[in-house]
Amino acid sequence: PPPLALWSLCLDGQQHNMAARLCAQQILRGSARPTRASRSLLGGKNILFGSKIADDKKTPKKNSRKWLPNVHTKRIRSDVLEQTVTVKVTSHTLRCIDKAGGFDEYILNTKPKDLDSELALQLRARMEATLAEQQTNQA
Repeated sequence: PPPLALWSLCLDGQQHNMAARLCAQQILRGSARPTRASRSLLGGKNILFGSKIADDKKTPKKNSRKWLPNVHTKRIRSDVLEQTVTVKVTSHTLRCIDKAGGFDEYILNTKPKDLDSELALQLRARMEATLAEQQTNQA
């Protein structure tokens, strides 16, 4: 199968086509879901596999490598649950949380298919139960 993406990285930071053999090239082959994905918020980011091609003009060597998601452990305040939750999140997910307007809005308004995490679905169920309980107490 053809590679998903092909690019070359140079010292000047600009992208060049495949003919630029003087720069180190990297070829992306595929992806895999990390085992920790069920207990963290990765936002759809996976482990990517590929090859790094050396700069050598005569005999460029291919080295297999993988790119891991940028995961951080963060403590995030949930106003609905009225507690601080410690979760592992990617930087992409942190941007999505900011865009949604907060942690609670991200968990409640994102489709379960896009959350793709047992932890997120458990938090969502707890938040929905808490909101339903608050509504019955007010009525």
